[in-house]
Amino acid sequence: MLRIYGVAVEVVAGLNGVIVEIKAHDRELADQLKRARSSITLNISEGSSARGRKRELHYSYAKGSAHECVAILETAVAAEYITRVDEKLVAKLRQIIGTLYRCIGGHR
Repeated sequence: MLRIYGVAVEVVAGLNGVIVEIKAHDRELADQLKRARSSITLNISEGSSARGRKRELHYSYAKGSAHECVAILETAVAAEYITRVDEKLVAKLRQIIGTLYRCIGGHR
């Protein structure tokens, strides 16, 4: 298992309160954030036990989901559903993105 998996689990926990806040304004956006955050951990886990193209594919999905989480958080701030984004949480998402980018050779 990649060490970044632990960081991804921290992100899942760190988003709990944000999801509640967003849900009060936009249930669909909150649900999308829930799915995206889960996709990160699930695809890292699945990719860690796969080989070759399947591994790259799962890591690519996880990377995309991490990007999606960042975009949802920025959207929620812009829509004034939340007042700010926890920069430490965003830094962890960017760490996940960078690690997975390197794992898939910088493509996908």
